[in-house]
This record gives sequence, C-alpha cells and structure tokens, in this order.
Amino acid sequence: MQESDRMNEVKKKAIWDQWQQGHPMSVIARSVHKPPATVFSCLRYYGGIRPRPRTQRSSALRLEEREEISRGVASGLKLESNGQTIVPQSLDLQSRTGSQRRHGSISRH
Repeated sequence: MQESDRMNEVKKKAIWDQWQQGHPMSVIARSVHKPPATVFSCLRYYGGIRPRPRTQRSSALRLEEREEISRGVASGLKLESNGQTIVPQSLDLQSRTGSQRRHGSISRH
C-alpha cells in the first residue's frame, strides 16, 4: 500500500467537511479517491458525528520525561530507591495528578 493510498488526516477532514455539508457518500468517496465502503466505515465509527480534535492533557509526561524513566527502568533502577530517583524532577506525580488518594500511597495510621 502506497502512502498516498492511506486514509490520512487530510482525507478524513475532507470526508467530515463534505458530510457536514450534506454531500452523499458516493460523492465524498470520489473526491477522496476511496471506495464508498471506506467512507461509510469512517463515518460509522463515530456514529456520523465528527470527533473532537485530539489534545494532550497539560499534566501528561513529555517525551523526554518518558524516555528518562524508560532508561532508568531499563538500567535496573526502581522509580525511587535510596533517594535515587529516575522520576524527572519536573514531575511531582502526587501534586499534579492527586494520585496519593487514588493509589493508596497515603499511610493510614
């Protein structure tokens, strides 16, 4: 399958734009050079309603932070061991996500 044959974001946007304007699936299929069944599948997956654009939470780890954690785990370090931590310093999980209460890390004395 060639790159131009794939259903990329530009084609998906064209499908949703034309669907919203009321064009029939056969016309949309011709404009994106896909079979009508492909257009139907794309629309049916979301129930005919355009999905919201994908966004990333501001509290999500950055790529550099994920790589740092991965390298540390691969080298045998635990997330926290004897004051040596592989968790990026910019990351304070408990304050950023409130994970203390959800994951039971609060001592219950």
